[in-house]
Amino acid sequence: MQIAAAQRLVGPTDGRRVSFLGFEAIFKIGGELTDGTVSIAQFTVPPGGFVPPHYHEHTDELSYVLEGELGVWLAEEEFRAPAGSFVFRPKRTPHAF
Repeated sequence: MQIAAAQRLVGPTDGRRVSFLGFEAIFKIGGELTDGTVSIAQFTVPPGGFVPPHYHEHTDELSYVLEGELGVWLAEEEFRAPAGSFVFRPKRTPHAF
């Protein structure tokens, strides 16, 4: 698949902005550019923000915590992920954060 030059670099303010459960999300790379194999979104979750339990049927989910701390519920386990952590949530695994 050929990727246009404008799609090779996604700058700090680039991306499609949407509201998601009251949070801001910026979709930096959409699945349409990768045949559905990868998408990347940046979420800003305010302190005390909550994304209710859910799962993804066809995709794994990976989060990188840029700053602060993210509370995570994953497959009946709760833990905190400090800044600099990656959190991996396999497809079909219930999770919340």
